[in-house]
Amino acid sequence: MALATNRLHPQVWKTGALARSLVTYVGTFSKTLIPGLRVGYMVVTGKHIRALIERKLLQDIQTSSVSQAIVSEYLASGHYRRHRKRLQTENLISRNVMLQAIERYFPQEATWTVPQGGLFLWVQLPDNVPIEAIRYQAMAENVLFASGSVFFPNKQGYPAMRLSFSNPSESEIDLGISILGKLLKNYSSSHLHTSSGKEMALLCSS
Repeated sequence: MALATNRLHPQVWKTGALARSLVTYVGTFSKTLIPGLRVGYMVVTGKHIRALIERKLLQDIQTSSVSQAIVSEYLASGHYRRHRKRLQTENLISRNVMLQAIERYFPQEATWTVPQGGLFLWVQLPDNVPIEAIRYQAMAENVLFASGSVFFPNKQGYPAMRLSFSNPSESEIDLGISILGKLLKNYSSSHLHTSSGKEMALLCSS
């Protein structure tokens, strides 16, 4: 069996090595280097490499030579490794700031993940939270989040939202989470129950 994994966002820290010959590792420089660069890469072992090359040629012949040359030069200079290290350090700090803010401000009914990489974490809330009403209240205070349903085909997924810790400053993260926590607690004080167990995700920026 062949598996595929991707790395669209910079890891907060390094994780385990890939299983040899079983995994095709797919990545991109668009998220970690230049958003408009549109250059990606694959690490392929075993018998699958020829079929993947043929599929690539059938799809678009070739990625921009200029874009590939830019990436090649940057990699050869050693700057990319230092750049990724800086991103990992900054994202880890921001992640921890957000986790601490959630611990401080969110109601006890909320639960959340602790991501090992990427740019987002997830907050789970009971099913009966009126997320659209809370979303509009948050927008009025310059905090934005999107219902998790938009991240699923036909919006059929479980109720969820995700929080981004990569772009806001530490003070903005603390302020945004405090506002969301206030709105959730205002609702929680008279309506929130823990019997549901379903999830909701918050995507927040300020």
